[in-house]
Amino acid sequence: MLHIVKNKPALEQARLFFLSGDAILLIEDAVYIGIEQINSQEAKKDPEDHYLYLKEDIKARGLSNLVNIGAQSIDYNEFVALTEKHEQSLTWE
Repeated sequence: MLHIVKNKPALEQARLFFLSGDAILLIEDAVYIGIEQINSQEAKKDPEDHYLYLKEDIKARGLSNLVNIGAQSIDYNEFVALTEKHEQSLTWE
């Protein structure tokens, strides 16, 4: 499943339902908390904890220089491909 997350409370909810093979795409204001988590020591210790970021939302918020090299950012075309890859998607608001 693809979890599309829009903000901090939504990320907390989505993580409760995250299963192996799922993907979490952070968009809109979720990129703020996602950057905090991916750069935290706790996130670095968990190699299974992966987030994808929407590039346009990172750029729009002036956060490009804060994204960890290990974090993956995708553009709108890759977002579409990601939705095609996953049979189901759920948007968390």
